[in-house]
Amino acid sequence: MPSPKAARLFVSCTNRIVWWKISLSQRIFLAQLHILQSLQNKQGKTEEERDYIGYLKDTLCNTVKRMPEEDFRVKAKLRYVHKYNTREAWESLSDLEINDIGNHLSPLALDDKSDEEARRFDHLMLKIIEAIIEVGAVNNNKVKVQESVKDLLKVTRIREVKDKEPLIRAVLEDEYWRQMGISKCEQLRADLRGLMKYIEKEQKRNLYTDIKDEFTGNIEEVDILFAYSDLAAYKKRVEKYIRENQHHLTIQKLRTNKPITKSELAELEKLLLSIEAGQSAETLAKVTNGQPVGGFIRSIVGLDINAAKEAFALFLNDQNLSPTQIQFVNMIIDYLAENGVIENKILFEPPFTNMNDQGIAGIFNSSQSTSIINVLKQINTNAFVAA
Repeated sequence: MPSPKAARLFVSCTNRIVWWKISLSQRIFLAQLHILQSLQNKQGKTEEERDYIGYLKDTLCNTVKRMPEEDFRVKAKLRYVHKYNTREAWESLSDLEINDIGNHLSPLALDDKSDEEARRFDHLMLKIIEAIIEVGAVNNNKVKVQESVKDLLKVTRIREVKDKEPLIRAVLEDEYWRQMGISKCEQLRADLRGLMKYIEKEQKRNLYTDIKDEFTGNIEEVDILFAYSDLAAYKKRVEKYIRENQHHLTIQKLRTNKPITKSELAELEKLLLSIEAGQSAETLAKVTNGQPVGGFIRSIVGLDINAAKEAFALFLNDQNLSPTQIQFVNMIIDYLAENGVIENKILFEPPFTNMNDQGIAGIFNSSQSTSIINVLKQINTNAFVAA
């Protein structure tokens, strides 16, 4: 258990960090860092704990090494990157150094978008390891692990899952968790993380029922599953085309926050319909879930971060903002870079209420809030409305 001073330092670090859904790697980095601090400050470490400390130091150091120095965000923190990208720097970390790492380097941790389900499982298991270290027992996250693992039993037709079926069934039993330690928890994480990607596929439930009906009229068979599968496949092809053709003039305009014309939008819609023969505007509307095509495309490619910064440049330059206010604006910019557009109501909901429970209204005065919303309105307009 970390000392009260160490705990306060880490809380100070995490309070200044934006916790939101797209910073999964940052959350993992911080969880690993917190566990490292807890173990370092623990008296009478076991051999298992000493081994795990070494593993965490290797893992965190390698994460820092992978931070691309050409990235402008990394360039701003090169002092810290260069200090902690060697294994020697991690040998005797003070609580203040851990605080610095959390504040300055955790936001730069790279996301592994190739398998988000595995990363979420990693984070879940880290929270369990934290509980084992701090209170000597697993916490309620055990139930979440069991729920996920139970879903894997529905896809045992997949060879990788079938090979792990004995372990999966064991995890569902409470007895498995009675002697849970760090090594056992880490091994479980390693064994099952790669299977998490199969759960989502199985959760697309078959549209069948087993209800008896006494209907006596003529029966016409309609292949609902085939239609659903066709739509899902078409959507994947549309999304793939958009991602692979970000250089297309109109897509590039959407990504860089440039207004588009009605003719450009119409031409782009025709292009998306031509990806697969026989598709209609109604089908495309189902693919976008009723969202305007421009907004749908922006949600896939995101908003270029430099374009987002440019949109807020006047506001940032004209205002005498506090560090908290600047951090809030940067949070909006990062959200736009990932999601492309943002509804006003989101500014009053998590993750934007993590800094203040009133969201934007608790950070800025009325005039400043209006200015921000006007900037966002223009950004959204450039995606949703053709000139």
